[in-house]
Amino acid sequence: MLIPRYRHEWEMENYTRGGRVRRGVTIPFILQAENQLTDHDWEVLKLTADILKYYEDAVMTFEGDGIRRLRKRGWIGSYGNIWDVIPSLEFLLDRLESFKARVEDLPDSRYMAANLNLAWLKLNEYYTKLEETPIYVTALALHPAYRWQWFERNWADHPEWIQHARDQVEDVWLEGYANMEVLSRAEQARPAKRAKRYYNELQQHLEQSRYGPNPMESDDSVSIEARDALGEYKAWCVDFEPGDREVQDPIAYWIHKSVKYPRLSRMALDFLTIQPMSAEYVALVAQGWSDQ
Repeated sequence: MLIPRYRHEWEMENYTRGGRVRRGVTIPFILQAENQLTDHDWEVLKLTADILKYYEDAVMTFEGDGIRRLRKRGWIGSYGNIWDVIPSLEFLLDRLESFKARVEDLPDSRYMAANLNLAWLKLNEYYTKLEETPIYVTALALHPAYRWQWFERNWADHPEWIQHARDQVEDVWLEGYANMEVLSRAEQARPAKRAKRYYNELQQHLEQSRYGPNPMESDDSVSIEARDALGEYKAWCVDFEPGDREVQDPIAYWIHKSVKYPRLSRMALDFLTIQPMSAEYVALVAQGWSDQ
């Protein structure tokens, strides 16, 4: 719409009554026929916009203070959750793969395919860096709606990844929390109800990645003796409850579980409250300086 409007305004100013361009006037670059975008060009731009929209959703998901509140379009949830990082990057890698099939029918598709491959390689580079710290796998493994079932489902083709992640989480547990002294606290907040509306496709994907208890594995009443023998971490791994898949606020969940699992709840809260991005706080600091 902008180009036709600009063309009309330019012609009104530079055309003679006979319909010719005034002498000495050069047709702007944007209005020259050879520089007009073709239908193919617009198709490529639309495809590029679709790809970048997923990246935008991911960045918005990682930014925030982690507090649940009413969002746009009636969606209730939080941004800035550390447990969303691994599933979100998996989601983006999968979407890039799907876009490779979409570009096959485009003219000169090899150029777009090459760009998609480069994007996938760069994103995968960042994805593999997540294993350098136990933060991301620990947060995801200690989320009651994901647990180790998420890894077993999504990393089924890479059992060595799962074992490495398990080793990382167990090392954190044994070295920092298994023998720590803690004070029991009264049970507090109940887990929030699960949202039924989603703001974007990424949020819907994260919701659908949740796992309910397996009836063959569930144990709703792990005894104190079993917890002492296995340790809180091992005991919780087999202590499924019917409402686990509905947990939206794992922080409230672990506060609620602090009496039953005092040490593990401390570990979970330490990791689940880590912010995946500092953008929210950088913005607050910048705002503070501007107000002075």
